[in-house]
Amino acid sequence: LAFCYDNGYGVMKDLSKAITYYKMASEAGQNKATYELARLTDNQEERASYYIKAADQGNLLSMKIAGDYFMQNKAYTDALKYYLMATKTNISETNNSEVETQAACFAAIGDMYFQGKGVGRDLEMARSFFNQGVYMAIFIGG
Repeated sequence: LAFCYDNGYGVMKDLSKAITYYKMASEAGQNKATYELARLTDNQEERASYYIKAADQGNLLSMKIAGDYFMQNKAYTDALKYYLMATKTNISETNNSEVETQAACFAAIGDMYFQGKGVGRDLEMARSFFNQGVYMAIFIGG
């Protein structure tokens, strides 16, 4: 129902109602609804909070977004946590969006090891994570 109000499918588009229904679904543990709440809010802190909650609920894209958010804020331990969470999430190898998101998280971790951000600088670990990301992007997603 939230999606219908959000997009005007079968009903008049009403973002207020969409948000109400997304909040209900989010409280019931629906990670996609929590992601949509993040997408719809204009408040940056609230948006970050929703993305983190959606990531904790298992939303793959939100895991990457949360990792990126923490990287920008130099909270490297938290960034690593969400990037690693994304790399361990089961995905559909036929869903290019999921493959690309997960590959980007492997690359982000590789970059953290390469630069020594939040982890000791380790070129072998960097190479390993970069290779996993490239493998996913080329051989699975390609």
